[in-house]
Amino acid sequence: MPTRRAVLTIPFLAALSGCTPAQQAPSGGSSPTQSGSAEPFKVALMTAGALSDNGWNTLAGKGLEQIKAELAADTAHASASPAQAEEQLRGFARDGFRLVFAHGNEYKDAAKLVAEENPSVTFVVSSGDVEGSNLASLAFKLGEAAYLAGMAAAGLSK
Repeated sequence: MPTRRAVLTIPFLAALSGCTPAQQAPSGGSSPTQSGSAEPFKVALMTAGALSDNGWNTLAGKGLEQIKAELAADTAHASASPAQAEEQLRGFARDGFRLVFAHGNEYKDAAKLVAEENPSVTFVVSSGDVEGSNLASLAFKLGEAAYLAGMAAAGLSK
C-alpha cells in the first residue's frame, strides 16, 4: 500500500514530467548548469505554514525534497498567508523559478493574477480549481481512496 508521502508526491512528479531543461547536456559529459550555459531548473513551493506541521505542509515539503533529489532542481520554500501570496508568487517569478506550487486552494486568486503577469512561469495550485496556459490545479480525490479503504476494511471484517 503506498505511503502518504508517495500519494502526495506522485502528483507533483506527474506535473513535472513534461518539465525538462530546454538544453540537453553536451556530449562531453558536463550538464548545462555545470558549464554555465543554461539556467538551472528551479522549483518553488508556497505553503500557509511551516513544513514541520506533520501534515499537509510536511508532505508538500517532502515532495519538494524529492523533486530536488530526483531532478537535481534548485528549490525554495516560503510560507505566506493568502494576503501575502501575490507578492510571494511574484518574488518567485522574479527569482527565476519556472515551476511554482501554491499549496492550497486559498492561493487560487493570487495564482491566477500572477500567472497572467508571468507567462514563462508555470503555477500549480494544490486542491484548486484553476486553469490557464501556465496555470493548473492538482485535484486530490481522497474520497475515492477512502472508499476503497472502506471496502478493503469491510472485506477483512466479520
